[in-house]
Amino acid sequence: MVSFLGPCAQGALSSCDLTPRPTTTGEKRRTSVNSLVRPRVGANVIRLNQTMARHPRLENAPIHPDHENPVRSMVAAAEGEKYIAYRTFAEAKADPNGIVVIDGDDGAMSYVVARANLVRCDEVQLQRLGAELDALMWTSPEGIRIYFESAPEGALSSDVWVHQELESREAAIRNILLGKQTSIHQ
Repeated sequence: MVSFLGPCAQGALSSCDLTPRPTTTGEKRRTSVNSLVRPRVGANVIRLNQTMARHPRLENAPIHPDHENPVRSMVAAAEGEKYIAYRTFAEAKADPNGIVVIDGDDGAMSYVVARANLVRCDEVQLQRLGAELDALMWTSPEGIRIYFESAPEGALSSDVWVHQELESREAAIRNILLGKQTSIHQ
């Protein structure tokens, strides 16, 4: 006689509380991944977007204009400070506290901050400089942002600030900002 009972259950000679179950009846059959229903591509994304649009906390979420750095704007608001961002380079140059900020990682990492009245190159050259710096630091050129802002009084101790990982290239960066050089690789 073939027994499906394990050693604990055979003859009830043990105090084991396990219930004998045969596995030959398919009781432990696993569901195949191939037999599961699959949603069509994008179905869950659409539902998520609809849910997010109705979420009460997100209805009042601030939307930042493209010319403002969202990180600096939120930090300034949280600290009760004023944040001023300009739409154009000319506006920043007209402000005695105007600065040019070259950011990577969609504004989360600052590479260079320079007084706007010091910068002699054009906006195209600033974008090129940002792309070169990003290639060294982040490798995501679509995340480059150039912001024109007003620095709080006493915020800048020098005319140009460079991220510590780029300090070895500070002279080249300064020359590009002054219009004396076109690339940090020259």
